[in-house]
Amino acid sequence: IESAAYNYEFKNGTQSTINLIRQGKSPLSLPGVVVHKGATAPEFTCNADFNTNGFGEILSGSFLYSGNPPANKVISFNWYFGDGTTSTEQSPSHTFPNTGTYEVCLEIVAEDGCISRVCKQITIAPKSGCFAIFGWNKTGTPGSITFLDSSTPLGQISSWAWDFGDGSPIVNIQNPTHVFSCDKIYFVKLTITTRDGCSKSVTRPVEVSSYNCCDKNPKVNGYQYYDWNGKNYRFHYEAKHVNLPFARYVHTAMRHSKKGFLGIYWWAKANLSISLRGRVYKTDELGCFCKTPIVIDSDKSKYTFWLIMDRNVGSEFLEPFKARREDPWNCTFKITDRNISEYHVAQPSCD
Repeated sequence: IESAAYNYEFKNGTQSTINLIRQGKSPLSLPGVVVHKGATAPEFTCNADFNTNGFGEILSGSFLYSGNPPANKVISFNWYFGDGTTSTEQSPSHTFPNTGTYEVCLEIVAEDGCISRVCKQITIAPKSGCFAIFGWNKTGTPGSITFLDSSTPLGQISSWAWDFGDGSPIVNIQNPTHVFSCDKIYFVKLTITTRDGCSKSVTRPVEVSSYNCCDKNPKVNGYQYYDWNGKNYRFHYEAKHVNLPFARYVHTAMRHSKKGFLGIYWWAKANLSISLRGRVYKTDELGCFCKTPIVIDSDKSKYTFWLIMDRNVGSEFLEPFKARREDPWNCTFKITDRNISEYHVAQPSCD
């Protein structure tokens, strides 16, 4: 289109653009139109331009006016960010909703009435290098675990998604506390998303053992020494779980001996007494490690050098059970009718 002052070159122009020009709208303010100076037209007195600060790998940044004339000679600034939002500030800050490519346009009106428009492509690509990781701690409440997010980059993560692996709903906070229904290994998954669009996941096995149970074959054993009537004696004690195809029981035993020739301990009769106090825990149908406690409370005495007590704790065929470390088996020992001392067996260890 030609006029006395300008030549107008359309790029992707429409009939509506032509109608606007015919109605007196400046072509300098219309997208898709490139204006060339005509033979008799004066030099253009303004030129819109801008630089960016930020963006590229992050969604947020600012736009800085760098055109001609200086900003104090510009009557108005009109920014079109390509995401449906606008601004009339001289150098606005802006946050794009997502990564991608946006056409950002600036239109200025100078004091002398000159109108200029410029458009630039702004591409925001996801930043690489984010990393998802977490740790966890027990809270002291059975089955309760607190999860600690340690993902990077710090301060740039915008969302968290926790899948605890037990069928419970996804949790979207940074450091959640979750109560599991039973003691076993769960595969917990954390997915993070950063403000610039990076998304990573990590899955870690988390063993919930709030009942602090031995995994298999828990046992205790040791020696207790004492002196009486100028002679040295000792008790050898042991306690353990016995798992057989037809029975589940706790086996407890004590053996009395006295120090003899060459410092060797020989078996010797004594009034032995075993006091067995504790609990064992059955495994339920859900695969939990320790759920239903079976209380053990028994006493047995006999005048002998060797005393054995077995307490059946499994009445069902192949019913597994475990010991809790916080429930030690207690043993007392005597010689003749005089109580020499009392010894509390240490907590069970696990093979």
